[in-house]
Amino acid sequence: MSSYESHNLEDAALPFIYKESSVRKRGVMFGSSNWHENIEILYITKGEGFIYNNGHIISVVKGDVAVINANHLHSLGVEDEDMMHRYLIIDRGFCIQNGIDTSAIS
Repeated sequence: MSSYESHNLEDAALPFIYKESSVRKRGVMFGSSNWHENIEILYITKGEGFIYNNGHIISVVKGDVAVINANHLHSLGVEDEDMMHRYLIIDRGFCIQNGIDTSAIS
């Protein structure tokens, strides 16, 4: 199942969301998928896993960086061990105000 992910910026002066999260082994390869209008940059900090990104499966390991384009359906998954990652989601409105149309990035 997929869902639109709405991003509420905690501080309008900082047009991004930066957090750390984990993907836990649960007997399923991928969790629920989501998509959003903002681009998302992932940095894998522990373990290894997979990113399902708009129909493609990408293997990732500690130290890898992946970019999820705007409006791409995506989810993360693991097989053998938990995976930790940091993610940076940059507000689309901020990008457009600075001459970057994130819907045109691939």
